[in-house]
Amino acid sequence: MKRRQRRDGQKEPYPFGFWLSCPIASLFLLDVPFRYACVGKPRTQTGPSQERVWGLLLRWVLDISCLIEKFRGETMNKKITRGKLTVITGTMFSGKTDELIRRIKRLREYGGRKVIVFKPSIDTRSQRGFIESADGNKMAAHEIETDKPEKMLRILGRTRHFNVAAMDEVQFFSAASNLHLVVSEICAAGYDVIAAGLDLDFRGEPFGSTPLLMALADGIDRRDAAHCGRCKKPARLPQRLIRGKPAAYHAPLIRVGGKETYEVRCYKCHELPGKPSL
Repeated sequence: MKRRQRRDGQKEPYPFGFWLSCPIASLFLLDVPFRYACVGKPRTQTGPSQERVWGLLLRWVLDISCLIEKFRGETMNKKITRGKLTVITGTMFSGKTDELIRRIKRLREYGGRKVIVFKPSIDTRSQRGFIESADGNKMAAHEIETDKPEKMLRILGRTRHFNVAAMDEVQFFSAASNLHLVVSEICAAGYDVIAAGLDLDFRGEPFGSTPLLMALADGIDRRDAAHCGRCKKPARLPQRLIRGKPAAYHAPLIRVGGKETYEVRCYKCHELPGKPSL
């Protein structure tokens, strides 16, 4: 009997019906030689022969085995339904992490789902091993190096019975880190993913892996609750401040900080010295 090959390259164990049929087949194969050795010749019977009975029983077991295998195959195909990717994005202090934590709590408390949470290790604003919003809400999380997002696959592989993978501050994973490929692999395995991160950097340009994840997303939750630090109008640009002055365009792309380093500005109030002209 040929065994199917699983997604991880390993072969599936033999089906239950196969193991059930083995002793029955053995009894049938040994029965006739045993009776010939003891008696010399099988006795004549008026009803169905013993070999006929054993043959029908063996065929019945094999038919049951085929039905079980067909049911298992249909069940496995249903489990491989692709998961959904949801991206929560927006500017700084717009409530992205709060929304992520709220969704995780609802999935755990009301949906009965097991959620595994991740964060980039470069994010030192919050306590190690936790994600934390600007309002102080915390939740335990696995830390992942920004150049090794595939580590999430190993952690999820060691975790049993999880349903959803959630990750915060995905903008810290560069586009070259291939985070979007890792997330796509998780979704292909049938698990939902919720990712939260900035969409624009302090230059007003697409930031890290966030735009790639938004392109793959089944749903996007854009948070627009922030207001300009100067004119108080709706705003979506992060303004980096160094000793109270706007950071130059050619400053390092990533600088971890909170309200002491960043504030939200509208397009009119946003300042970026040294920005090259077209």
